[in-house]
Amino acid sequence: MKQGLAYQNLLLAEIHRILSNKGESGLSESRFYLLGIIPVLLALPFYVLGYLPAEFALSILLFCWLLASGRKSRRMIRTREGKPASGLILLHSVDAALLFSVGLVCRYYWGLPPIVMLLAVAAATTGYLAYYSGVAFLKSVPARVRLANPRLIVEVDHLFLAKGSMWGAERMIVIGLTALGLLTGWPELGLAAAVIGGNVYWITRSLNFWRKAGCSE
Repeated sequence: MKQGLAYQNLLLAEIHRILSNKGESGLSESRFYLLGIIPVLLALPFYVLGYLPAEFALSILLFCWLLASGRKSRRMIRTREGKPASGLILLHSVDAALLFSVGLVCRYYWGLPPIVMLLAVAAATTGYLAYYSGVAFLKSVPARVRLANPRLIVEVDHLFLAKGSMWGAERMIVIGLTALGLLTGWPELGLAAAVIGGNVYWITRSLNFWRKAGCSE
């Protein structure tokens, strides 16, 4: 009985450690919000006038969205809405819409093979898989452990909401590699790398979590 309770407490402690120690590589700073918006505004007239290729404009949009959607802006969204979960779902929905749009442009504007559309859908799905894997781990903490550690549970919940995920870097991997593929003129390779890299990342982190929390024993 005591061994089972110790394991459950270790589960909560490991979640807290992950959320406390893993940031988003500086994307949480509020100044990055302006850095994300300004390049889009500057690039828009050049694209309209035909001086900026479509793939370059798309890559700028994706990179700037990463900068503009840091933790500070997510906290502002949640504060205005009053519903913490809705802000995160909105964030990942915008991610998915952008990635899906990249697939549509590649398929129907540039005439790339249908596989590029499947890769775009897979890349968009990767963000949801990573996010809900973290939600699943939070839900795995038993009710009696939550009731026994109310202050720690509140802190864990706030850390998760402030970070936007449990693992932290999956958005940067998926969106960043997609944008890099567009920037280099190989969108299909960028999307393929995003799918592989994003899924390997969150699956590996999940396995490490279970191992460190003692779930494999």
